[in-house]
Amino acid sequence: SGEGMGIRLDSASAFAGAIISPYYDSLLVKVIAHAADLQSSCSKMNRALREFRVRGVKTNIPFLLNVLENQKFLNGNVDTYFIDENPQLFKFQPSQNRAQKLLNYLGTVLVNGPSTPLATGLKPAEIKPHIPEIPI
Repeated sequence: SGEGMGIRLDSASAFAGAIISPYYDSLLVKVIAHAADLQSSCSKMNRALREFRVRGVKTNIPFLLNVLENQKFLNGNVDTYFIDENPQLFKFQPSQNRAQKLLNYLGTVLVNGPSTPLATGLKPAEIKPHIPEIPI
């Protein structure tokens, strides 16, 4: 979960490793962002929400991220019709949870061995993995 300066998390039943029942309270965690101005506060909230990892239940995080990236909202130029007048807020980008995909792949290789197109004659422990360079 996203934490840090200017971020407050209020929760009762949500914590790392928590098991949420099918009868869960839809407010798992309340996230509050505080900063000197609206844009800074929205930036902190955006970062905090992007760091959340919730599995097994649907959240409104994609919707909230769309709101936080909307220029009209960032300018503070909104009224009670803001959501009604901006249906694009409900068009979500597909999630790209690369960390989960990597963990699934590593688990598969550890359990089942490497999946090479042809037999290599090498035991899995003797195969030198190719580690791609990641720009930082």
